[in-house]
Amino acid sequence: MKSKLILLLLVLTLLATTGFVTGTAPAAEPTLYPSEVLYQQRDSFCLGNRQMLAQLTGVMVSYEDLGHLSVAAREGELGLIGILGNPVASERLLLQEQVTKLQALSPVPLLFASDEESRAVQRLDKLIYKLPSTRQSMSSGPVVVEDIYRDYAREMRSLGFHMTFGPVVDVGNGPGIKRRSFGSDSTTVTSLSSAVVKGLAAGGVYSVIKHFPGHGDVTVDSHEDLPQTPVLSAMQGQVSVYRRLFEQWGDSVGVMVGHLDVPGLTNGKPASLSAGAITSLLRDQLGFTGVVITDSLDMGAIARTTGQASAGLRAILAGADIALVSQWSEQQKLLKELEQAVASGELDWRRIKQSALRVLSLKDRLTGSSSAASLCGA
Repeated sequence: MKSKLILLLLVLTLLATTGFVTGTAPAAEPTLYPSEVLYQQRDSFCLGNRQMLAQLTGVMVSYEDLGHLSVAAREGELGLIGILGNPVASERLLLQEQVTKLQALSPVPLLFASDEESRAVQRLDKLIYKLPSTRQSMSSGPVVVEDIYRDYAREMRSLGFHMTFGPVVDVGNGPGIKRRSFGSDSTTVTSLSSAVVKGLAAGGVYSVIKHFPGHGDVTVDSHEDLPQTPVLSAMQGQVSVYRRLFEQWGDSVGVMVGHLDVPGLTNGKPASLSAGAITSLLRDQLGFTGVVITDSLDMGAIARTTGQASAGLRAILAGADIALVSQWSEQQKLLKELEQAVASGELDWRRIKQSALRVLSLKDRLTGSSSAASLCGA
């Protein structure tokens, strides 16, 4: 009798919680679009506020210092990690172990990136092999280039890397670019850049084409100071490269925005911190829907006027998805800057979620994660 009474009480309790005893219907679940479901899952069940903000940050560190990021990785406070330096063959296993350890520690998948452009700029050449120079690629042609970069990408993935900051799609050989470019003909630049992207993608590596809107014809190297480009109307050959690559690849490539003053577009500011360049030109006019990353914010074009964290906030406000800083201490300062901007109302969560969704969706594609739900279950 006692057991029957307990069972009856449990049934009544269950009915009451579903609204049937009181006569009130259960509250209807709101209809959510797929992207909103992802937002809800990541907000409610996966990512805390600081972890969400971390998805909007990238940090460049020496490969020798990767071990120092363990605590931040465990807390889910890292988004993208790019390496500095040139590891030698004897350090291959150590690098693999450090990348694997950080990936295992982080509750959110990490993106590992490196500058692998061409022979002129490579970080992993001693662990893989030397890429051809841009001039050699121009002689070899797109088919050969595609094969070389496909095999290179497979080796990158074996080391734990998902992304390369390249190819350079600048038209021209101005200061800071020189041999890194495929030349001054926009058709050649487009053809060879697309071959690089295709090869890398076949090997599982995501290309971040650079330096938007074009570093090939400038007054000074952006590593040293803020360069000025020609007026935008005189850069249509350069802009056409991006337009054609977007038509071919859509959001299967990312874009790195350069620290470039474009008269009539950025009003004296670097493009990397300009809504005119990122939101108006890149997003609205060219229709780009993929991930937008700034060039490193420790470069002279930025450092001469502002700190990395402050510049990172300005880049996010301008529409960038990932602000790239150098050194972990600066990434922590950037996280604090973003938190303060949220608290003051300068930066709203809708804007944050917009970029975080792009970054998390890319991570799903590159790391094999299925969605926020699978991250929660991990």
